[in-house]
Amino acid sequence: MSKQNKANSQRLTHILIGGLVALLCLTFVQTAHPAVPNIPPSVLAELQTMSPSEQVALAREYGFDLPTNDSYSVEVMQDDLLGRPGKELEMFERAERMQVERAMTEQTAKFKDGEAAELKRFGLELFDLEVSTFSPVDDMPIPESYPVGPGDSFNIFLYGNEELDLSLSVNRDGLLLLPRLGPLHVAGLTLAEVKEIVGAKVATQLVGTKAVVSFGKLRAMNVYLAGDVKAPGSYSVSGLATTLQVLFAGGGVSDIGSLRNIQVKRHGKTVAELDTYDILLRGDTSGDIRLVSGDTIFVPTVERLVTVDGEVKRPAIYELDESEDLGDLIDMAGGLSAYGYAKSASLKRPEKGGSNAIRLQVNLADKQDLKTELSDGDSLFVAAIKDEVVNQVVLRGAVARPGGYEWFPGQRVSDLLGSLDEDLLDETDISTGLVLRRTGDGLEIEALSLDLENAIENSGGTEDLILQPKDELLVFALPYLNDSYQALIEAADEPGDVPMGFDRFEQYEMTNLNTITEAEPLKGEGKDFEKGFEDRSDLIEQAVFRLEAQAKAPSDTRVIEVSGDVRLPGKYPLLQDRSIEALISLAGGFANSAFLGFVEVTRTNFKSQGEAFISSIKVPLKGSSDYKPFLLEPLDQIRVSRIPNWSYGNKVEINGSVAFPGTYPIVQGERLSSLIERAGGLNPNAFAEGSVLIKVEAQKRERAQLEQMINTIQRASLAEAQTRERETSPVSGDIRGEIQLLKSMLESEATGRVVIDLPAILRGDQSADIKLESGDSLTVPEFNNTVSVLGEVRKPGTFIFESNRSLSDYIEEAAGNTVRADEKETYVVRANGSIDYIGGGVSLLSFKRSDQDDLRPGDTIVVPVNEEYLPLISRYKEVSTVVFQSVASLYPLFRL
Repeated sequence: MSKQNKANSQRLTHILIGGLVALLCLTFVQTAHPAVPNIPPSVLAELQTMSPSEQVALAREYGFDLPTNDSYSVEVMQDDLLGRPGKELEMFERAERMQVERAMTEQTAKFKDGEAAELKRFGLELFDLEVSTFSPVDDMPIPESYPVGPGDSFNIFLYGNEELDLSLSVNRDGLLLLPRLGPLHVAGLTLAEVKEIVGAKVATQLVGTKAVVSFGKLRAMNVYLAGDVKAPGSYSVSGLATTLQVLFAGGGVSDIGSLRNIQVKRHGKTVAELDTYDILLRGDTSGDIRLVSGDTIFVPTVERLVTVDGEVKRPAIYELDESEDLGDLIDMAGGLSAYGYAKSASLKRPEKGGSNAIRLQVNLADKQDLKTELSDGDSLFVAAIKDEVVNQVVLRGAVARPGGYEWFPGQRVSDLLGSLDEDLLDETDISTGLVLRRTGDGLEIEALSLDLENAIENSGGTEDLILQPKDELLVFALPYLNDSYQALIEAADEPGDVPMGFDRFEQYEMTNLNTITEAEPLKGEGKDFEKGFEDRSDLIEQAVFRLEAQAKAPSDTRVIEVSGDVRLPGKYPLLQDRSIEALISLAGGFANSAFLGFVEVTRTNFKSQGEAFISSIKVPLKGSSDYKPFLLEPLDQIRVSRIPNWSYGNKVEINGSVAFPGTYPIVQGERLSSLIERAGGLNPNAFAEGSVLIKVEAQKRERAQLEQMINTIQRASLAEAQTRERETSPVSGDIRGEIQLLKSMLESEATGRVVIDLPAILRGDQSADIKLESGDSLTVPEFNNTVSVLGEVRKPGTFIFESNRSLSDYIEEAAGNTVRADEKETYVVRANGSIDYIGGGVSLLSFKRSDQDDLRPGDTIVVPVNEEYLPLISRYKEVSTVVFQSVASLYPLFRL
């Protein structure tokens, strides 16, 4: 046994002991003393080993209050208590006791981990009520037929010539002793007869006096509970007690006791039998007879229990008598539920004399099968009918009232969507729709397209499709409201990458709701766009998934891929008519940039041996002179080309010292010289040598270089840290600095600056004239007559340019080099972004080396630090600075 199971077992014992302490306490302190159930001596012995304080503490832990007087102790019940006359058990006493037992049951159930909930036995709950209306009470009306006996009391009021109020009881001899009138034998008489005799005797012996006779207190009588009951023994009950009332007083029938054959024995003979099912199922209480003193209620062991579960109104465990069969069992269970499948119920039966169970199938709609005899332990399960609605069509997507609708023969699309204004949303794409139709008894589907506007406006036309049961009509939102289109816009690197025509909807957002699967029309604000409808891409993706899943071979995959200049490229169902035009409409239609002469279809052809080969077909579109109908095949790929030289939406910026700065549309292949000419040329004070050209493509290249450099630094840092760890040297601040450098590099933005020679371009040098692309920008500054000195100098700064001054003059003006300066690697960053090495060393990247230290306006002198003073990471930083300042110089080599 595991520790957990052992702990649970100890916990259960603890609970049971606590419950028994409370139960025994209630037994001793209440006024009634039913016979005590058989308690295992080992449990009682364990209880006796506890001190009173431990017993009280244990009881309180589980919600029970024990008496605190000094005389309280727990003692073992003696056998001679059985059969001893007891006092009447009142209603509240039994309810309290039942509450204790319920608490024990609930606490125990909490520790039965993994145990499945079982069906309850029908009828036992009759005795589980906390307040019983069956318990005998003294103030209830006494019937006139009540047989008077010893112990009954009467209230007799005399009025007239004499007035006297008497309270008299019938003695053991059955006599009622009346003052001045003598004894009257009343035992065995009914209440009505006693009233008549007393009245007549008063009237004849006391002239002028009359009597009013009423019943006083009922006598107590002793009855016995025996057999399979919860608390067998002797009970003192009211003279009006019935069989059920005494059973309630004793806690009811045990788990193995019969509810159908409760016997009342009198003088050793059975005088009555009670079937509680008559009361529970038919409301017939005729079997619940009134008891007499000395009666014994005997509950035999149940003989035949049968379980019924599943789609019945009252699943439970039922007790059957000898004459009842399967049909009677179904009646007891209330019949089948509305979803019960009667034609095939499963009957599990233990094999007689064997070690296994057998299973039988019975037809509950067959009268002969309903006569099937049942055996003890049989279990009947009634399954449910299919939960699929067969006579419906489902409307999904951008409609006012999506959901399931009743299908009828001849039903068309216009019967579901009769009005563009009332049944569709403002956001609905009325150019197309899709019907998913079952192709057999299974879940396989095919897709049919339709012109939604035409179907609604021209009821009964060719586009107004006739619907079949289980059809799904998909209505889509406009393409620019689709989630995938929004993602396409967000992922675009430049405006020209997005199919033209929808840029103005870039900020429009929508909420994508869960798939509608209810079989009832949905209610509420169906036109509320924010609460909205299923996304177009979701509807398409679900259809494509189903088509791919149902394919038994690649050649059966009825899916088409559409790419190129359409508004919603992606995978789509192969439509029933197999036309290209309907599929393009499903993909949102052509983009404005689409070439409408032909499309390219790439087809996968499968050979009989399982091999495949690819072919490409140019298919003319409708409107072309050489148009012919073309039928698509499974797994075809459609590509829509872009109009040659299409450049709509391609724009560049020119700023600074030009006549007309601003944003200009460009055509494919336009160059920098053309842009400057369109902008009115340079202003007189423009500094052409310092012009800055930012190109989108260069930014991409710089970013890639940055990421590569970061990876190199990471590897170097890791190697250095591992080396120091092996040498047991502490990790210096350099490593932490390297980490910080990596973070800053990751956050930096690539400039994308490209070195240009604008004066040469303006002179007509075509080799220097660079092609422009959408997103590029040119900034022409005003004249800058300064020279800057940076790096390892004592006083970096910016100084006025003088043509007669050399590089060393400017370094001296910056207070000279520091001790860490590397004079041989001094370089000049020109105003146009190019780099010239002035020092005598060898260039790291073999940049152009100047033969003389001539300087120009706008130049920047950089004195680097000697690498001997730098850790490895700083060297990479210096190198990266040079790389990113110089990569722009290399860009024109790739673009000329």
